[in-house]
Amino acid sequence: MAQQHKALNQLLAQCDEKTRRRVVGLLALQWGPRCISLLRRITGLSRNTIQRGKSELEHPVTEPDHRIRKPGAGRMFVEKNNPALVWR
Repeated sequence: MAQQHKALNQLLAQCDEKTRRRVVGLLALQWGPRCISLLRRITGLSRNTIQRGKSELEHPVTEPDHRIRKPGAGRMFVEKNNPALVWR
């Protein structure tokens, strides 16, 4: 069983955020309703992330596939937060 957990984590390490979330969401759908805590322990992903991946598969949304995050998501540019850090 430990080898399977290691193989799963090696696979997930090669994926981007969206793919990782959806792979674990797919496993949650296949393994049943009580598996989220098990997947959380195996992968280190949060319960909310696993639920979100599961939800994305159950209710697909048409969105551009080239984006990993929604527009506006992610870290802001440091120059926007602190203009004093801009090189001149």
